[in-house]
Amino acid sequence: MKLERHRTVFFVFIAGLAFADLVGIVLTTFPVLLVYSHGYYVGGPMMCNYHAFTMVTFGLLTPMIACAMAMERYFGIRHGYFYMLHFSPQRARMALLSLWLVAIIFSSLPMFGFGQYAIQYPGTWCFLNLHPETAIDAAYSITFAVLNLLLIGIMIICNIGVQCK
Repeated sequence: MKLERHRTVFFVFIAGLAFADLVGIVLTTFPVLLVYSHGYYVGGPMMCNYHAFTMVTFGLLTPMIACAMAMERYFGIRHGYFYMLHFSPQRARMALLSLWLVAIIFSSLPMFGFGQYAIQYPGTWCFLNLHPETAIDAAYSITFAVLNLLLIGIMIICNIGVQCK
C-alpha cells in the first residue's frame, strides 16, 4: 500500500507534465499556423500578446514541473522519512495548481506594464522583448532567464544528489 502511495505522487506529476505540454502545444501552435497559412503575422498586437503569453507560460511551467519531479525523486530516495511525512498525491496536485498559478501570474505581468512582448525574427512568433527599451522590460526578461536557470540548477543538484552516495 505504501509503495502505491509513493508512486502516485510521481504519476500526479507526470500526468501534470503531459497535460501541461499538450495544452502548451495546442495553444502556442494556433498563431504560428495562422502565420504560415497567410504568409504574414495575423492578428496584430493582441495576437502577439496572446502568443507570447502562452509561450512564456509554458516556457516556465514545464521546467517548474520537471524541477518539482526532480525534487520529489530526490526526497523520495535520499530522505525517505521526510518524504513519507510531507509528500502525498493531494499535495502534489496542490503543487501543480500552484505552479500553474505562478506561471500564469508571471506571464500576465506585461499586461500590467512590467515587461513587454514583441514579435520575433522572422516574424512568425512572439515572445519576450529581447531588445528591451526600458529597465522594467529588461528586468522582466532577465527574471525569466534567471528563473529558468535556477530551475535547471535545482534539477542538476537533485539529480546529482540522487546519483551520488
